[in-house]
Amino acid sequence: MITLPLYLFCLGLELVHVLMRFLVAYGIARVLGVAEDPAAWIAGGVAFLPLVLSLATYFFRLPGGWGLFWELGARRPSQREKEAVNSVINELRRRGAKTPTTWFVIDDPVPNAQTLGRTIYINRGMIGHPSLDATLAHECGHIATRTGDRLLALVRLELAGLRVTRVYLETEGWMITAKVLRVVSGGVSWELPIIRALWAAYLRRAEHAGDRYANRLGYSYELVEYLDVYERPLDGATPFRRGRSHPYAEQRIGRLLG
Repeated sequence: MITLPLYLFCLGLELVHVLMRFLVAYGIARVLGVAEDPAAWIAGGVAFLPLVLSLATYFFRLPGGWGLFWELGARRPSQREKEAVNSVINELRRRGAKTPTTWFVIDDPVPNAQTLGRTIYINRGMIGHPSLDATLAHECGHIATRTGDRLLALVRLELAGLRVTRVYLETEGWMITAKVLRVVSGGVSWELPIIRALWAAYLRRAEHAGDRYANRLGYSYELVEYLDVYERPLDGATPFRRGRSHPYAEQRIGRLLG
């Protein structure tokens, strides 16, 4: 499968950022009075930590992602939200689905959801929505096919604490400072144009896989209705599929009905 060689290629490119993190961490440790050998060990740990976490996520499904919780503006669900969603998750589990280890809410009125690792982030507008069952069945497909793990592994190529700081700086408009910080924090490899296009192609296939998973669980027509009402009207032509991580909704509908 192309995903593993592509992922390993990204790891190789990240070695540039590993070197930068080592030099910065070693310099800080020495300024603080740490001896040479301990400083080198500390700097090595800081430098390679993102790669270790990423590899553990890709191959061993390492859970977590609290930095993403804050970055996405997510929150824990209320009691009534738990009741609405957990009943659906329990039904999916009864049908044999690979259900999330946890889920959070994003206060967005648009009915949608996304998966990172084995965590599903559900927009507030999806809770109580008629398409909640089909949407969660699709997201469980991303868990079962490990798409969520691969995405989280890519995110973890960037040093977690610096990633949160970098995203905050970008939201505040400090773009130059954020770009300088990115040299040390890493995670740039999979955002390079050609590599990003290859990952986008993989994600488009993963969407079809998620749809097939929902179909096997018995939610094909509910998912078709959701796609037809909420996603197809928003579709627009994307030359060369540039940056497009989802197939056109009509293509997804066609496969589900076919």
